[in-house]
Amino acid sequence: MDYGLLCPKCGKEPSQGTLLFIPSWSIRRMDIPYFMCGSCRIICADKASIRKYVCWWKKLAFTKRHLPSNKVLYKMALERAENIVDYYVANIGYHRARFLRK
Repeated sequence: MDYGLLCPKCGKEPSQGTLLFIPSWSIRRMDIPYFMCGSCRIICADKASIRKYVCWWKKLAFTKRHLPSNKVLYKMALERAENIVDYYVANIGYHRARFLRK
């Protein structure tokens, strides 16, 4: 997926990290996206990108009958991504910032 983001400081495209998350009720994994610029030490969990990924992930489901709503899936994915961002900010020295849209 192309998310079309730019770093607010240097204007380069950020690198994308993916958080591997397997919900307890599913055998399929979610690769939740988050973005970072290594040269500027900026990290972000873009909410629109996570929402877009959750919709795409749910469309691929074999059976939709037992899956929670998109809202529940989005909240779970956003919580996991925010935990990773918090870890990077607290332990590795990154700073939170919003990446700009192209």
